Amino acid sequence: MSKVFVIGDTHFLHANIVKYTGRPENFNRLMVDNWNKVVGKDDMVIHLGDFSAGVKGRMELLEGIANMLNGEKILIRGNHDHFSEGRYIDRLGFKEVYDYLAIEDVLFTHYPLEITEYSKPKEISRVKSLQGYMVNNNLKYVVHGHTHRRLVDVPGHYNCSVEHIDYTPIELGILLEGAVNGEYKKV
Repeated sequence: MSKVFVIGDTHFLHANIVKYTGRPENFNRLMVDNWNKVVGKDDMVIHLGDFSAGVKGRMELLEGIANMLNGEKILIRGNHDHFSEGRYIDRLGFKEVYDYLAIEDVLFTHYPLEITEYSKPKEISRVKSLQGYMVNNNLKYVVHGHTHRRLVDVPGHYNCSVEHIDYTPIELGILLEGAVNGEYKKV
């Protein structure tokens, strides 16, 4: 039986991400290796956004990385995912591309559903809209990325930015098992 994994904020080929997040210099290779150690050819990976960044003039290199990754990939767009849907599907091998996705009682989104003193009106509107969507669809959990090294203090939120999951996709069942037990299991 195939498994479902989640991962966010890989930022493949983003040179400055090492400086911003303290990642190891070899993060591109590390993430490809870690991904393929746990994800099988028939598994699915829901990527929570920011697949890459700063790839101008290096699309072929990014295609090479994307083609090395096991499994079927679904992309939830993040703030660095500026390519057309067709490019993600045709050139980077994603099966589908969404702004957000709900499966059973889980909302998959790039952004956490939090409002802070720094939130802009557009962000507040998005958060309130998705909060309403969650209530109307009886969703319990938010699986997100975006905040990299910061865990969001909102119940039911699980940050799957690579910095929180050891640069390795985490199996959704394991993540939700931790949610049911009231804990966040960091692998």
